[in-house]
Amino acid sequence: MNTDAHDRRPVAWTQAERLLATVEHDLPEGRRQHHKERLMARIHDTSPSPARRPLLRRPAFVVPAALATVGALSAGALLLTGPDTGGTPADAGLTTAIGTVTSTDAAPFLTEISLAAAEASDEHPAPDQYVYTETVTAGIVPTYEDGEIEMRPHGPGTRRSWTSPDGEEAWYTDDSSPEGSFIDNTDVEVGILYPSDEFLRTLTTDPEELLALVYEATEGMGNSPDQQAFDQLGSLLVESRPSPELTSAVYRAVALIPDVQLVDSAVDAAGREGVAVTHLDERSGLRSEWIFDEDTDRFLGSRTVVAEDKGDEGYEVGMVLSTSAVTDSGIADEIGEIPAG
Repeated sequence: MNTDAHDRRPVAWTQAERLLATVEHDLPEGRRQHHKERLMARIHDTSPSPARRPLLRRPAFVVPAALATVGALSAGALLLTGPDTGGTPADAGLTTAIGTVTSTDAAPFLTEISLAAAEASDEHPAPDQYVYTETVTAGIVPTYEDGEIEMRPHGPGTRRSWTSPDGEEAWYTDDSSPEGSFIDNTDVEVGILYPSDEFLRTLTTDPEELLALVYEATEGMGNSPDQQAFDQLGSLLVESRPSPELTSAVYRAVALIPDVQLVDSAVDAAGREGVAVTHLDERSGLRSEWIFDEDTDRFLGSRTVVAEDKGDEGYEVGMVLSTSAVTDSGIADEIGEIPAG
């Protein structure tokens, strides 16, 4: 059994530090500091916080594993579970046509899916049970080779997690740790940034109040308050089981954020196509996308794509920097159990 205590500071510093360690490997002398400054140039975290052990939440709506040159979009970090596949992002299917914005206002669609979410059945774990989630993730990690940035695809890979309702203990398996790793979260301060299942049950389901809480909790983080709020609200949909009422409130709260748009086509990490609710980070040129099944209104997954050229070396419009798909979830009686159905 392995132990793990990943740092999950609220914006991108931990992921950036890991990325820099990868990119700086074999960096020619004299360019190390220059390259580091370039990679960090567009991270806009003005509110550093102490290191904490993470709840196993939100592997995707939060800073993509490739992200560091293009800014901190949200509150955590995508955990890439797949191997370095070699080749190019296009070879690995990590490029895409940028979906067309079908409406400058996603509110009508968000209202539709909020009504559908409110009608879903509610199932939450007993204190001695676990929230189980299976996700597929893939992404791009920039590396430095032969004096140039190379964008290296990773994944897709599968991650399974079991988290106690109070969030104090979690277990996960993935392609890099098939035997499993345990995380002790007893010293984590549960809240909007690090929600447990029990905490989610206490959150307001009034969309205006919920959005105000998120803006307050993420103040000073990321590239803009609206982008940070969009990503943080989206993070509540992954590796957690919010109640139907809270899920509905999340969609209605997002409808209150300026410049949230509807895109006609997006594909999750499992290859499922849907429509996407999106928000563009004007500073980084990255677009965060929440992907939904157009027929059932079911949340499928998320991805972050390069939507605008900001002149960053190696980053091209259409690159999928991170993508995820929620492929299974349920309530488990014990760690390692995969719930039926």
